[in-house]
Amino acid sequence: MNKVEKFDKETATDFGNEVFDAVKAIAEKYGVTARHVSGTYDVGGGSLKERYEFTVGDADTLAWNQYAERYGFALEDLGRTFENEGETLTIIGLKLGRNVKVRMRRESDGAIRIADAEFVKDWITGRDPFAEREKAALESLKKGDAAYILGAKPRYLDYTRLEVLSIDKKAKTARVMLHQTSNFADQRVKDRFNADGELTVPLTMLVRIELPKRPENVVSIAGTK
Repeated sequence: MNKVEKFDKETATDFGNEVFDAVKAIAEKYGVTARHVSGTYDVGGGSLKERYEFTVGDADTLAWNQYAERYGFALEDLGRTFENEGETLTIIGLKLGRNVKVRMRRESDGAIRIADAEFVKDWITGRDPFAEREKAALESLKKGDAAYILGAKPRYLDYTRLEVLSIDKKAKTARVMLHQTSNFADQRVKDRFNADGELTVPLTMLVRIELPKRPENVVSIAGTK
């Protein structure tokens, strides 16, 4: 038996695997299922932390059968496989807590993914709330709403006539034509306005825009052994 002088990737893996084999044997003795959740070693190699999860019977199925319908799922959604952002996921149960989450297995490598229940319901129905919010924001911006233009207040305050010529979502910019405003503070173009705040010559400018951000939907990913 080799004595461990310090934990690095190789020794942590070998030692961790052997410990997990012993843990599984003890779990089997008591009729419970053991799952390796995570393992980390510190930078200096002086310590190794391993985390395990133990379940009695089929805990995922028990929790799902008891609470799934309460949170808007059908009982038959357990075991359902679907695609999301290029990954194939299978629903394996619920993770109960203050915010209910769904446990899923990533089919490519068996890793466990945990996400908010509301996100998973959208995924399996094909609905994308983020895309809906982004579409509404773009439509509003195209109609001349300056709310999504960064720096709109006070420099671009109180637009009354704003025409959007083009939008670059990737660069987060929009080319707009300003026809009229009641409060434009840029002295460089002050002479372009008449007394009524109308531009004698429409002003074209590139502005930065801020659209709704896609939320981080996957809360955690836990590897399996």
